Amino acid sequence: CVLRGSRGVDLVSAPYCASCSSAALHRLDRLLHWAENAGIETRRARFLYRELCQRSPLALRYDMAVPHIASHATLESIMAKSDDLSPGAWSKATLEPWAVVQRQLEEWSRPVLEETARQRREQLVATSGLGDDVTADADKIEAHMAGCVIAIPGATEQLWHNDGDCDLFNAFVPLVPLTRSNGPTELQPRSHIVDTPPTPGNFPRAVANETGARRSVRGPSAPVAPLLQVGEVLLFSYRLLHRGLANRSAEARPVAYMVFSLKRGTV
Repeated sequence: CVLRGSRGVDLVSAPYCASCSSAALHRLDRLLHWAENAGIETRRARFLYRELCQRSPLALRYDMAVPHIASHATLESIMAKSDDLSPGAWSKATLEPWAVVQRQLEEWSRPVLEETARQRREQLVATSGLGDDVTADADKIEAHMAGCVIAIPGATEQLWHNDGDCDLFNAFVPLVPLTRSNGPTELQPRSHIVDTPPTPGNFPRAVANETGARRSVRGPSAPVAPLLQVGEVLLFSYRLLHRGLANRSAEARPVAYMVFSLKRGTV
């Protein structure tokens, strides 16, 4: 779903998003330069490092880890525990805007996830025959990780994929306005529902599985690619088929994200 503010109010502060965008692009430049000096062809190669990864060769789409700040007592504690010796390592000044963005992103995502958990519990009560006892140990919403995906100019269109078969949810917030040319995220509605029956309007799609091979799937409805403004939120299940579209613009497209779980109660 897409969460938007009313009457021009940002859900996630636009000035702090701009600060995060600048910091992310600076850190990406430093990390790529460092990797090139170490002999990695950062545009052509597939590489998976703790600080940065490119999951497909020539994709020009980089996933950069950002500390999940709420899981630490203070910003200083993040730096004290960090063994990040890479160029552009995190400092208090670069972490402060991320702390605001992550806090606001969680504040707006949590009510939606709580309602999702409530509806699931009601459905389980209705179908299990176990009565209200099934809700004794309620679902808990937990934030697990954070990062920033940056598609630089020339980034290619991804294959359709999901991020896993588990009760996790992505919360995206663009740090720059999304346009048709800079590569918004395209989603296949209801593709996370395993038992969705085929319909005459379904269409085949090429999807990447965990080995990188392609398989054909059919979706129940036409895909959508929301053109979010800075500070708006896109929230969707890990199971949902999605892909980043090509960045045909002259500017990088950074999107911050957090991953949340619904920790299921024990029946």
